[in-house]
Amino acid sequence: MTTGDLKNNLRKFDAELKLINYASELDIEGLSIGRPSAFLPILHFVLTEFSIELAQYFYSKDYELLGKSDKNFVSVIYRILRDEFNTKPPLTREQFFTLGFAERKLQFATTVIQLCRRRSDMLKPKKKKTMIRSNAGIQYMYFGARMTRLIEE
Repeated sequence: MTTGDLKNNLRKFDAELKLINYASELDIEGLSIGRPSAFLPILHFVLTEFSIELAQYFYSKDYELLGKSDKNFVSVIYRILRDEFNTKPPLTREQFFTLGFAERKLQFATTVIQLCRRRSDMLKPKKKKTMIRSNAGIQYMYFGARMTRLIEE
């Protein structure tokens, strides 16, 4: 990923946060200057609260994410990225904990969100599809909580 467009990286990051329903307040100034404390609550949410299936998956793989110091928490994130997603972060752990590198940190956090979202989707149980025929002979396909009318030609 290239750098040089902080506003665009912030927009992409914000779009990913909306997709995971992140409701906490953002420290926009902290994110735009690369303050580590602005990123940590978001990463914590993504890995431990966003998806029960994902949190259970990481727990079953012996990734300890709770009760860790910030440095150890980020070390576990790097290990997850390496071992589970075959991904190398765009900055080192030392760079993550220094002020600056805002765009790389935004790219890093955006990537973590995208990967976790995809893995969460893979881990969720598939919805059963059931055919229903009404009294009028109209067929419906039932997808979990949604019913769709089938059009017969």
